[in-house]
Amino acid sequence: MHLVTLRQQKSARLKLQILEASLSLVGAASFEELYVDAICERVKVSKVTLFKYFPQKDDILLYY
Repeated sequence: MHLVTLRQQKSARLKLQILEASLSLVGAASFEELYVDAICERVKVSKVTLFKYFPQKDDILLYY
């Protein structure tokens, strides 16, 4: 049996929050016009944190 650690759960939740924020912001502009700052502001994380999970902005789309 594989148990998911608390750290893995938190990581998965944060990745989903980033994805959801990105998708909600894309409605107002295209993905290319979407700024990382806007995503970070919506999720309330730093750029360092966002890039820890998604090294490039395009990786958010790959996660989707």
